[in-house]
Amino acid sequence: MSSKTGNKKVAKTRSKAWNDKLIHGHEDAKLHPSIIRTRRIKSSISQKTLADLLKVSVSTYGSIERGKRMLKKEHAMLLSKVLKLNFNQVFNRVKSNKFLANKV
Repeated sequence: MSSKTGNKKVAKTRSKAWNDKLIHGHEDAKLHPSIIRTRRIKSSISQKTLADLLKVSVSTYGSIERGKRMLKKEHAMLLSKVLKLNFNQVFNRVKSNKFLANKV
């Protein structure tokens, strides 16, 4: 069984609410960018470069960019400085020293 076929079978078992949360394809991804991603692309900086700067893997950085992973205040401040963004507009405090990236 190919992975596409398997994915379709799994998707059928998921609820409609779960399926509606997914971003399908490039067009939908353009509609849900984070502030970090938008600025990174405008600045012509790769995800790998920023991941190396934060000393995390590229997949971890991608999660940060999508607002799925919390990061420490030091990393958030470094990221906002490199991308020349206002820290308070880009990150929301989740816990005492943990932050999440805002969506546009």
